[in-house]
Amino acid sequence: MRPFLFFPDDGFESGQPKVLVVTNLYPHEGAPFFGTFVYDEVQALRRLGVAVDVFFVNGRASKANYLLALPGYWRHLRRR
Repeated sequence: MRPFLFFPDDGFESGQPKVLVVTNLYPHEGAPFFGTFVYDEVQALRRLGVAVDVFFVNGRASKANYLLALPGYWRHLRRR
């Protein structure tokens, strides 16, 4: 598995408030029930009209993934 996964809010519209959630707990293919409470909070914000992108760092697989994810994190910030 990659050191990080990015879950963008594809329904983003101009003028919406934007939030980036950076977390090491989020459901993914390898652990669909891992961090479901974070997923629930993201969905609640989206229902309120907030554009929420999620940047998940898989620190559980390796602590080095926190460092390996940094370039992807900065790349995301520059794009959005």
